[in-house]
Amino acid sequence: MLKTLLFPAQCVGCMRELSGKILCDSCAGLLPKGFTPRCPRCSARLPHGTICQPCREILGFSRLFVAFPYAHPIVTALVNAFKFDAIREISSILAEYLVIPKIENMLIAPIPLHPKRLRERGFNQSLCLAEEIASRLETDYTEVLTRRKETKQQAKMSREQRYENLRNAFAINDRQAILGKSILLVDDVITTGATIREAAQTLRREGAKEIWASAAAQG
Repeated sequence: MLKTLLFPAQCVGCMRELSGKILCDSCAGLLPKGFTPRCPRCSARLPHGTICQPCREILGFSRLFVAFPYAHPIVTALVNAFKFDAIREISSILAEYLVIPKIENMLIAPIPLHPKRLRERGFNQSLCLAEEIASRLETDYTEVLTRRKETKQQAKMSREQRYENLRNAFAINDRQAILGKSILLVDDVITTGATIREAAQTLRREGAKEIWASAAAQG
């Protein structure tokens, strides 16, 4: 009974009947490895995750780490099942492919949901992913950010519209917790970078030392 609650009855990738696992061996073998993210502002490849200096100042974070391209069909299926079907154990698969160097005094901070969205969904997928990453890096995670503004869905918005939609969306609930600290922001998917940009700038204004960003997939 417990196993059926934790895992879907079918492979998330191909819908083949499956018991006790999220992906069948065939679909797991098709997951892309060694994905190189692109700068969400200028689209330059980031082989070491380092954002170029002009974009760094605008985005508010200096490095970006991403596990997968969102366009890959199995990745799309994983992220959607994680986000919309609440299969929380998928966070372990996504975190496994995120290669992030460990630095001293780093805190892991998930992108928060607005309370209304959290009630509707029942959980914050970015928090689940942050917990997995923190465990693998043997560091702490903190829900230091809160979402004080209920933003509109951004799928069909331009970059500028997304920036405006997210303006002043976040606040800090414990400034002392981030003073002088390096913060790794965690989200499920990054596209234009508008969400992480606003969160990063909020953290920088409140005294964080350095901001990195990470996501399970990049669209």
